[in-house]
This record gives sequence, C-alpha cells and structure tokens, in this order.
Amino acid sequence: MSMTATQMQEFNPTGLNFADSSPAPVTGTQTAAPTAAPTTITNADGSTTTTNADGTVTTTPPPNGVTGTGNAATLNETVGGVTSSLNFGTASQIINAALQVVGFNPTDVASTGVNVGQTLTNYFWSQVVGQGITDPTTIGDMVGSLLPSTGQFQVAFPGYQQALAAGYVRTVSEYVSAEEGITAVMIQGGVPKALINPTTVGNLIAGGVSPNEVQARVQNGLDAVENAPAEVQNYFAQEFGANGPTAMATVFLNPQIDDVTLNKMLAGAEIRGAAAASNLTISQGLSQRLADQGQTYASASQAFKGVTAQAGLYEQTVGEAQSQKPIAGTTNANQPLTASNQGVEAAFGLSANAEQQVHQAALARTAEFKGGGGASTTQAEGFSGLAQAKAF
Repeated sequence: MSMTATQMQEFNPTGLNFADSSPAPVTGTQTAAPTAAPTTITNADGSTTTTNADGTVTTTPPPNGVTGTGNAATLNETVGGVTSSLNFGTASQIINAALQVVGFNPTDVASTGVNVGQTLTNYFWSQVVGQGITDPTTIGDMVGSLLPSTGQFQVAFPGYQQALAAGYVRTVSEYVSAEEGITAVMIQGGVPKALINPTTVGNLIAGGVSPNEVQARVQNGLDAVENAPAEVQNYFAQEFGANGPTAMATVFLNPQIDDVTLNKMLAGAEIRGAAAASNLTISQGLSQRLADQGQTYASASQAFKGVTAQAGLYEQTVGEAQSQKPIAGTTNANQPLTASNQGVEAAFGLSANAEQQVHQAALARTAEFKGGGGASTTQAEGFSGLAQAKAF
C-alpha cells in the first residue's frame, strides 16, 4: 500500500522550487502604498489559502477542524502547536498520489469508519499534522497502514477485516488479488450482474472461498442447474427457494454452504427430477438417501424407468389392497405397495422389507397369470425378474 521510491520521485516534493517570493527591496524615495487587504481563495477540495497584508500565508485544510499559519517560502506549517516542514499543498500531493495508486478517489467523503464525514486527503493531512510528520517519504507508508480503517476502504473492501482476522488474507494486496480473481470468475461464468459487487465478493473472501472454489461452484453447480432438465430446475427452486437466475446463483455463492452440501443439494434435485421424468414422485428425504448412495441423474433415470416399466405390478387388486391395509393400533410394515415408495426402495436396495414386498407381489402376480390366464408368459417373467432386480 505504500508508495514506491519511483512513485515518490515522480512528485519530488523536495525538488519543487519554493524559493522566497518576497518582493525585492526598492531604493529611492517611495510613497507608502495603502495596506493591501487580505485575499482568500477557496480551493476545490474545501481548503482555503489566505495571503495576508504582511506577506504571510494562512491555510486551512478542508474541514478537519485545524488551521495553521506559515510562510510560503519556508513551508513551515504550524497547527495546534505542532510545526511541520510540510504545508497542506505539498503533503496533499503525496497523499493523493498514494491513494490513486490503489484506486481511491481522494475527494470521496466517508460515510463510516474513523474518518466519517471527511475526505481521505483531509483525514491523512490531519494525521501528518497530529503525528508531526516532517519526512515526505514516510507519508506513503502512513497512508498504507491507516487506509484499512477508513470508511472509504471499508465500503470498497467490506470483507477485508474479517478475512484478515480469520487468516484468509495477510495483506491488502492479497485481498485485492482474491477480489480480482473472484470477480473475473463470476463475470466469465455469467453470474447475474446484480451479484457482482464488493459485498458478495467480500463475503466469499471472508468465508475463505478462493477464486478456484468459486469457479467450481459456478461451473459444477450453477451451470449444471441452469443446463439441467426442467424437472431438475423446478425441484431445486422448490426445495431451496432458488426462483430465478439471481436467487439460484445466490445459493451457490453462499459461503455459509460448503461445497459438499451444495453437491448433495444439486444431486438430490437431479434425482427428484429424474423420478419426475419417469412419472414418479419421491420425497426430498428419499432423494437425498439416493444422493448419499452416489446416484446421479443418469443412473437414477435408468432405475426409475425400470420401475415404471413394471407399473402393472403396483396396480393392486381389491384383495391385495385389503390384505395390506394397516391395522389400527399395530405396527404394520406391509404398507400398501406403490411404485414411488417400495418400488423405488427395492430398486435401489434401500429397504429389505420393500424388497420382500415387491418380491412377494411379483410371485403372487406370476401365479395369478399362470392360473387365471390373460397374461403373457413374457409379462409373468418380467414380474419375476423385477423381484430380483436392483439398481446396483
């Protein structure tokens, strides 16, 4: 954050020509001229420069509560009893140059921080005077060390202090580097512009999310959902309140949700979407169990299609429905057989009881076909095969 020697030399405060500009003595008899009235100039930044009748100059920096008087020839500035060899004009040149190097506008007024209500130039000038700084080459270092506490810095880099305290960055330059990297990834990844701002980026840095991790979240998460079938998008929006591109991106850019959880959320939505594509409705809990099992949209789709292909197995007769009707006051593991429940659990090997129910139903249905006719041998074999088939 401090200015380099080369940058300091560009302004060369000690090389400026500050020769005594007092009027040369005049010989001969002269008529005394009337005393000139003081003239005051208000500068663009709010400071004033007053030339007094005796040739001294009174300067007031922009509203920071201090004023001083000194001789322009010697550059001595006395403020609050402290005399500095720098005047406001010379010091502000160095201060403004140091601020511009890191991209700050010296005239922006702080709305928070230690310098609330002040411009950066005013604040650092007050530090020059308050610390009695006389060496112009140390001003850049002072600006660099105090800048993070200013309101302007806190607005521009809101995550810096938290990231510093957590050890995710050690210097301002590391924070700026992370910010630039994350911003570039977000732009390239098509993240909605509303989310590409100091707050979103600062939260990611403060949460320890690196540019590479942001890239993975955008490419493997956000892009995957945006390019997924409509059923997957609908379930993701339904389960996680991600209605629309901005809300969806907010989920994947939330530093409070770790990568493992995000992947499970996406996998669960993909599996529920795959089930919906096969006209099956499964719960979020069941989809997460399948996600934990390592199922993907492709593998789950194949299994769901197998369950749907045997839909007739789950069309119970009146007698089957009555036999499986729960008995009040008792624990009945034999719940009515459905494709979305026992059919899915049996297909993925999630429940031994579901597998037994499906197996028994398939055997019973096969016996019905053999004894009562009306069904082909192929159908009977299909039911029998289902009783033994799993998605693993």
